[in-house]
Amino acid sequence: MLYTGLLILHLLSVTLWLGGAVYERVFLVGNIRRLRGSGQELGLIRIMLSSEPFFLGITTALLLTGITMSVMSGGGFFHLNWLGFKQMVMVLVLFGFSLYIGPRMKAVKKSIRDVISLRPDDSERIHGQIASMTKGFDLIHLGVVVNIVLAVWKP
Repeated sequence: MLYTGLLILHLLSVTLWLGGAVYERVFLVGNIRRLRGSGQELGLIRIMLSSEPFFLGITTALLLTGITMSVMSGGGFFHLNWLGFKQMVMVLVLFGFSLYIGPRMKAVKKSIRDVISLRPDDSERIHGQIASMTKGFDLIHLGVVVNIVLAVWKP
C-alpha cells in the first residue's frame, strides 16, 4: 500500500514537472521572445524566474519518492541497469541546475530586481542570459524525458 502511494506521488510529480516544463518552454519563453523589446516581456520574465520553488518542490518529491521506492524494492543505487541509469540522469539534472542554471537565474533576478521597464541595452543582455538559461533547461527537461522513457520501457 505504501509503495503504491509513493508510486502515485512519484508519477504525479513527474506529470507536474513535465506540464511545468511545457508551459515554461512553450508559453513563457515563446512569449518572452515574441515580446522582445516591447517592454511587456518583463512580467513574463519575472513569472519564469518565480517558477524555481515550483520545480524545487517537485524535484524534492521526485527524489524522496524515488529513493524510498528504490530502498523498498531492494533496487539499490547506481547499479548498471535501467534504474541505476535513471538515478545517474537525475544526479546530472540536479548538478546541471545547481551549477549552470541556478547562477544564471540569480544573475537575471539581480538585473531586473528594481527595473520597471527594460531599456534596449538591458533587454539585449537579459535576453542573452535567458537564452543561456533556456539551453540548460532544455537539457534538464530532456533528462526528465529520458527518465520517463526508461520508466515506461524497462530494458
